[in-house]
Amino acid sequence: MRVKIELANEHKEFVSGKKNGKINKIMSQSNVQIVFDGFNEYNFYIDVRGAQYDATRSGLDLVEQEMPASISFHVPDQYHKRIIGIGGQHIQRIMKKYSVFVKFSNAMDRGGVGKEDDDIKVDNVICRTPARNSQNLDLVKQEIMDMVEKVDAEFVSEHVVIDRLFHRELIARMSEIEELEKKWNCKITFPSTEQASDVVTVSGPEYQVPLAVDEFLGMVPESHELAFPSSLELRAFLTSSEYHNDVLQKLRDQYVVDVTVNEPKQETIDNKEILVEGLLLTYTRNNAGGLKDAVDFLISRL
Repeated sequence: MRVKIELANEHKEFVSGKKNGKINKIMSQSNVQIVFDGFNEYNFYIDVRGAQYDATRSGLDLVEQEMPASISFHVPDQYHKRIIGIGGQHIQRIMKKYSVFVKFSNAMDRGGVGKEDDDIKVDNVICRTPARNSQNLDLVKQEIMDMVEKVDAEFVSEHVVIDRLFHRELIARMSEIEELEKKWNCKITFPSTEQASDVVTVSGPEYQVPLAVDEFLGMVPESHELAFPSSLELRAFLTSSEYHNDVLQKLRDQYVVDVTVNEPKQETIDNKEILVEGLLLTYTRNNAGGLKDAVDFLISRL
């Protein structure tokens, strides 16, 4: 029985081990023959042959356990030296502790052109280990990320839904958006007009993105309208100084909601002409969560 597995040439030494050590061990353990066979300039075949099904099966399992499992992620270039340590001692300790091989590449190795390249947050750290040890990959990543300051931690993206009809107004305030991006080290990406999408993406360091999203939503105005049948007492209250000083001020301070009283309008309801008071509550998207409390507070004062 024979099984062929195709693998990239760069992993040849990884699977075979030093002086073919790993492969020789498997051959003696499970009584199979393993041959590395050239396939083309990029890949090669691992040929596993055995006389008995069970022996071949266990030999194949052992070979698959030696296959490379890898994980790659981004660490800003300025931290590489700190993580590698003098003469590589830090990284050697981590590699020994978890039996994982770690390789860093910087902008120069990637052929990038300075800052622009780093904006795209390329995965510049790769950790590789045999499949049997793959559970250690996340532990290595965690240990490396712990050595990076919070500001530059793992990059994440958050999607914010904003009515696309409002995107143009936001883009017109690009200078403010650029300030915000600088402040939180984040990037705000609007969808292209062809996509007709409402989703704006905010990407940046894990700890900064929620703060950037909050400030960005602070640029998005929203409003909520309330209407009541008018009465003389209500009209008197809405124009009183008590309403202005007590209710409006509190709404502004506690809930960050502004209220404008519109002129009463004549409306016909059930064939009756009645006067309707209109209140317009305006706020920004990041404070929308407090709207219900603000409305409750306002109604409790009426």
